[in-house]
Amino acid sequence: MKNLLRPYEALFNFISLNRVKNKDIDLTAIHIHLLTVLSTSVLMWLYTAIAIIYMTNPIPGLIGVVCSLVHLLSPLTFRWSKNIFLASTIALLPGIIHQTSFSCFSGGFMSSALIWYGVFPIHAGLTCGKK
Repeated sequence: MKNLLRPYEALFNFISLNRVKNKDIDLTAIHIHLLTVLSTSVLMWLYTAIAIIYMTNPIPGLIGVVCSLVHLLSPLTFRWSKNIFLASTIALLPGIIHQTSFSCFSGGFMSSALIWYGVFPIHAGLTCGKK
């Protein structure tokens, strides 16, 4: 089990290096943000793969790649900033753009992908510590 946590621990230590030195942010906020980004990134990359493989139009696949990369890199915000709102915005905005493009190209309002719009407020509440 300890071997499974080593990559996460290394990533967390890299991201939170300046915050640990300065003691200017609760490290729990970084853990929560990192875990939610890593878990939602899996979904975003799966949707991107579906768009690239099955959709004839390349636009949702390209949007998916760009948005998934920006979303995945959002925890790096903590390395240079202690602003949880900025980190959450950098994580959520690409997710909304990606989900909107995927929904538009996979059936619009009839798409089952629209159910994920309920996740965005939960993600924002978890990472920002708000109800």
